[in-house]
Formats: sequence, C-alpha cells, structure tokens
Amino acid sequence: MKPRIHIPELADNGRRAYRLKVNEDDPIWVEIQGMSVHLEDLSETGIAFFAEADLSLQCYPVRLKFQINDRAFSFDCSLQLVRQVNELWCGDLSDLSEFEHRMLSQFVTWCQTRAIRRDRMKT
Repeated sequence: MKPRIHIPELADNGRRAYRLKVNEDDPIWVEIQGMSVHLEDLSETGIAFFAEADLSLQCYPVRLKFQINDRAFSFDCSLQLVRQVNELWCGDLSDLSEFEHRMLSQFVTWCQTRAIRRDRMKT
C-alpha cells in the first residue's frame, strides 16, 4: 500500500488539469466575444491571455479552435474571468461537454509531447 503524503503548508487549490504554456506554433486560436486574443497558457479548465479590449470580471462567450495532427476542433463555451494581473487576464472555462473537455485535455498533452520532441532535437 502506498503511504499517504500530506504536506500541511501546501494548500490544495482544487486544480486537476495540466497547464500548457502556449508556444507560438501551437495550433490554437481563441476568440472572446468575436475578438482574437493572444493566448498565454491553457488547461482543460481555463486560460490566461492578453487582450487589448476593455474587459471586466464577468462571463464572456468564447470560441476555441485547435488542431491535433490533421483533426480540427471548434468549440463554443463560456469564460468567467477571475483575475487580471497587469494586461494578463485569467479565467475559467465552462459549458464544455465531456467530449470537449477530453479533446482539450488531449490537445494539451499533444502540445507538451511536441515541445519535448522539439527540445530533444535541439540537443
């Protein structure tokens, strides 16, 4: 049986998704209320992005478009903005189906795999 590890000074914030630092050649595009934004990072449950628009901490309609190999996906969902740090906005995605969550998670893993291979080619 594996021992249960508990570190009291580390609070669990409930995140269960891997976060991807988006690379400029990762095939993903995000539109918030029809406006393209510069995606900084992404997970199955949220995004961080830069936008020149005047936004506030509220809910916005979002379209996610991404590609895994030769398969293209386009999902409409909602984004609840939760904080702003200078010009970086962070928010939680909602209204995604189980399939859409699974494909978004697969996209994150696919991009991470590409990044690892790209780094190995450099060395």
